[in-house]
Amino acid sequence: MLFRSEESNIGLAWRKLVNQNAIVGLNAFWDSRWTGSGNRFDQLGLGAEILTHRFDARFNYYIPEEDEKLANSYETATTNTSSRTSSSTTYDFGDVTPKGNAIVQEVTATTKRTTRTQVTTTRYLFEQYEAALEGWDAEIGVLLPGMERIGDVRVFAGYQYFQNPYGDSLEGAKARLEVQVTPQIIFDAEIFEEE
Repeated sequence: MLFRSEESNIGLAWRKLVNQNAIVGLNAFWDSRWTGSGNRFDQLGLGAEILTHRFDARFNYYIPEEDEKLANSYETATTNTSSRTSSSTTYDFGDVTPKGNAIVQEVTATTKRTTRTQVTTTRYLFEQYEAALEGWDAEIGVLLPGMERIGDVRVFAGYQYFQNPYGDSLEGAKARLEVQVTPQIIFDAEIFEEE
């Protein structure tokens, strides 16, 4: 059965204006995500930020609550058949009788053939697991000068690292473009490297 992925977040943020030029902030969020496999994962996200008119910096760390959960399982079976034929011959010796100048003994041979068939069935159980990833992301951004007609245009560069319990860790660079047209309308586009 395939489920729809959903996510909910609740958190608290604290920000303070420093020297009329910068805002420093801390935040803590509780995130819940329901995966397409029907599993729910919860995590605590902790963050810190420094915001100025021309420069922004953010750092977030994510701590998942649960371990891995079963996402899918299926079973396959293979059947091998092998046959082996064996034979055995028995001899029955009759009475010895004279016949002319010779002595004759009658011999009866009986051959018995046996076929043995062996059927071997091997069953394989495959299970797939999923887990929330512990890790962090960070970004630094600057306000682009000369773009005031459009609004506040900022470009960000960052990096992310998430520990993968099933193989290589997920890590890579990321970039983001943010355009604040009005205080209420912000357009945001992000690209990130992910193997």
